[in-house]
Amino acid sequence: MLNRIWKWFLQGIALVAPVALTIALLAWLGSWFEQTLGGQIKAVVPPAWYFEGLGLIAGILSTLAVGLAANLFLVRWLVDLFGAVLERIPLVTYTRR
Repeated sequence: MLNRIWKWFLQGIALVAPVALTIALLAWLGSWFEQTLGGQIKAVVPPAWYFEGLGLIAGILSTLAVGLAANLFLVRWLVDLFGAVLERIPLVTYTRR
């Protein structure tokens, strides 16, 4: 009986942990963006335009810009070049998705 309860407990952790970690990571990232970019934005933007959360918005836009850059031809070419170098190393496999 105790083994069955332990198995259910581990299955519960396996289901809850990814969701909890994702929420914790997003909360930390949002706070970090606000703390890091908020002060820099305050220095550039007039005080009347700044509001709490503008650093978070700038962080989200920065993340979108990085995602866009990852889809550009030059970035893809560099990733393929790096993959070709990795393929020449013995015992290393590289697969591009």
